[in-house]
Amino acid sequence: MKIDLILNENAGKGKGFDEAFIVKYRNENAKPTNEIWIAYCKDEKEIRKAAENKHVDVILGLEEAERRDSLHGKNSGLNEVICNLAKKNNIALGFSFGKILHSNNKAMLLGRMMQNVEFCRKYKVRMLLASFAESKWDVRSYNELFSFGSALGMTPKEVKDSLEMAALILKEKKEEKLPAGTRLVK
Repeated sequence: MKIDLILNENAGKGKGFDEAFIVKYRNENAKPTNEIWIAYCKDEKEIRKAAENKHVDVILGLEEAERRDSLHGKNSGLNEVICNLAKKNNIALGFSFGKILHSNNKAMLLGRMMQNVEFCRKYKVRMLLASFAESKWDVRSYNELFSFGSALGMTPKEVKDSLEMAALILKEKKEEKLPAGTRLVK
């Protein structure tokens, strides 16, 4: 099942997706629900706290911090420690097309996202790719998001998996509520 994540009820569903799932950013004190829990982090301390939290499903916004890149590499907000924590706690790293669409410095943001894709591949961290549309004009089709993932340096299999990650997270949350010894069969 292909699910696009959007931030606004009026955005609707895009072409090629079965469903558009409305998400809201959660704060640290929110109770875990049956919805996808997205931590929007820009600060290094917030990123670390989100990666250590077992209730967080997706970390988003790592690339948007107002920090300078060093001479030898980009300061993308992701490092070995954060990747290992995210892998251990089964947290996906989110890539938002909407943030690229509304960014003033698209080249820097794309470069940082490309570096984060390399980190995720190296440390086997789950990736989630969605439009995160704020209005109906920001919604993109499945094929456009597939091309965006390819432009970030993902392989076709990684892009397909990252576009279906939202459905996988929702399925895992439903299975958590089932009694021990049973599983959801579809």
